[in-house]
Amino acid sequence: MKKVLQTLILLLISLSSYQTFATHLMGGDITYELVTAPNIYKVHLTLYRDCSGIVPVTNPVIQVKQYGTQNIYTQIVLNMSAAPLNVTNLCPSAISSSTCNGGSLMSMEKWEFETTTGLPFGNGIDLSLEYVDCCRNCAITNLISPCNYGWTIRTRMKIGTAIIDNSPKFTIPPVMVVSANQVSNISWNATDVDGDSLVYSLVNPQQTATAAVAYSAPYNASNPLASSPALQFNTA
Repeated sequence: MKKVLQTLILLLISLSSYQTFATHLMGGDITYELVTAPNIYKVHLTLYRDCSGIVPVTNPVIQVKQYGTQNIYTQIVLNMSAAPLNVTNLCPSAISSSTCNGGSLMSMEKWEFETTTGLPFGNGIDLSLEYVDCCRNCAITNLISPCNYGWTIRTRMKIGTAIIDNSPKFTIPPVMVVSANQVSNISWNATDVDGDSLVYSLVNPQQTATAAVAYSAPYNASNPLASSPALQFNTA
């Protein structure tokens, strides 16, 4: 089986100086792990937040839908599974001056939530797990009016008596610092315990379950930042 990774992993591309904003979300992903066949799963949500903004809710809700529709089967309430973790690429001596610690240096936290639950069951049923939030980070400069956009991430899964399906998982946090006028190679490696082949893709970020955000020209989903030579993306 081939799985396509379309998880939102782009945290923040800012072409201007850092400012303080009230919004917060910078990235995230949803994963799932089969606990008991055929339909008892551990569902995990990871969020990355700008420490200058508001904190996430402590009990986020994931909607379980029929894939490709807005038909909601059920909703899942998740609980915090770990303490917030500062994942900023700062020198150790500068961590105490980060916004996560009350300072002024840009920084971000990783928040994790999970629950174990029974999901809607059917032979080969196709599901979409979706998390929606109000607040996209205002420091993004490649979108038209980023403060006005909501924020949606989703993952797709199949459930059935003969289906053993676990989601891929990223092995490193999608947090990086890219230096001007320097070539940067960024790898967001993922693994799949089922041994399925993985394919990576850049997709349009969603502001709602049915609507994508609007990029500022000349940016788009396949060209999200200014680069010379142009950005190259390897799908393998």
